[in-house]
Amino acid sequence: MGLLRSDSTEDLGALKKLFQAFAQSSESTFKPWGFKIDFLESSLSGISEIASQNLFDGTRFPIEPGAFKRAAAICLCTRMFVDVKFRPLTSNEDFRTLFTDEELDAWIVRIGYMLIPMVIAQSVFTLEDGRQIQPSKVWQPASFHVKMELLGFLRWLETPVDAAGALDADRLAKAILALALIIEQSYYLVDAKVHCDVHDQARCYDEGDTICSCDAFFLNPEDNKPYTA
Repeated sequence: MGLLRSDSTEDLGALKKLFQAFAQSSESTFKPWGFKIDFLESSLSGISEIASQNLFDGTRFPIEPGAFKRAAAICLCTRMFVDVKFRPLTSNEDFRTLFTDEELDAWIVRIGYMLIPMVIAQSVFTLEDGRQIQPSKVWQPASFHVKMELLGFLRWLETPVDAAGALDADRLAKAILALALIIEQSYYLVDAKVHCDVHDQARCYDEGDTICSCDAFFLNPEDNKPYTA
């Protein structure tokens, strides 16, 4: 089973459509930062292969995983294995040389985060009686603080490879399961009224932290100023 489809050829085609749609729909999000993105297609083939051979093969996860595991897997595989190309708005020259390694990693994390609701939106939920339904709401974490912490969590995760550079599929699967649980809980809470005395009021980052300041503007551009390196 691939990341989006059971057939490997269909999966690669579905992944290409997903990432192409994302690149087009995200242009307005990235425009204030002066860049656009695309993806190296060979790396999409690589993550489809990782899923079919190491994740959704019936050993670590079900062959037909649910929407939350799919979303988690695509988010983390994007963050760890997909070759994202950053382009200036006025040319096709590679833009990544203008980022520090830390800034580059932070942007790839944000891209993986943005893919989560797209994956859920095109998934189906299979009910106990066998009926399949489309998601009825747009996924998002319950608060600004949770969004910030989730981005930090994704940055904190290391690419699971051993000393020889080979994929440690068990570590990857554990990270996917942890993220899938966070995604699932957030989906259930989308329509819930949050009863908390500090909801969206507690300070959640040091303004001197340039990566977190950039996260804050990315998440809520109307209330923050963009960080410029």
